[in-house]
Amino acid sequence: MLFQERIEEDLHKAMKSKDLMKVRTLRMVVAAIKNKRIEEKGPLNDETILKLIGVLIKQRQEAAELFRKGNRPEKAHEEEVETELLKAYLPEQLSATEAEKLIDAAIAEVGEKGNQAMGAVMKLLMPKIQGRVDGKWVSDLVRKKLS
Repeated sequence: MLFQERIEEDLHKAMKSKDLMKVRTLRMVVAAIKNKRIEEKGPLNDETILKLIGVLIKQRQEAAELFRKGNRPEKAHEEEVETELLKAYLPEQLSATEAEKLIDAAIAEVGEKGNQAMGAVMKLLMPKIQGRVDGKWVSDLVRKKLS
């Protein structure tokens, strides 16, 4: 619950400082956590909350892209600000070099090549990189290295 407590504490600080964008963003996170807790029928661990924040970040990025296509730059900017606020709660991101080393190690551990090994490599890899690098980028790189 440490992670959830940090978010709620940051929400209270943002409310006191009248940072409306941060208040709105953190309320959205708290609401998403409550909904997930109801869905799971119990308390959430930090890993689940991190995954949830990752989903929210992806939603904000997609929304910003759609607003840009719809000629709504002010709304796109709001979504980007929310994305940056949410990214502050993710663990330190891996560099491309560090991620490639982890990918190479996972491929070597599986010891197979080809698309059949993709699932096994990703299964080994995801717990190590979850929330620290874009999963789609990793998936594409693993697929490329295996073929």
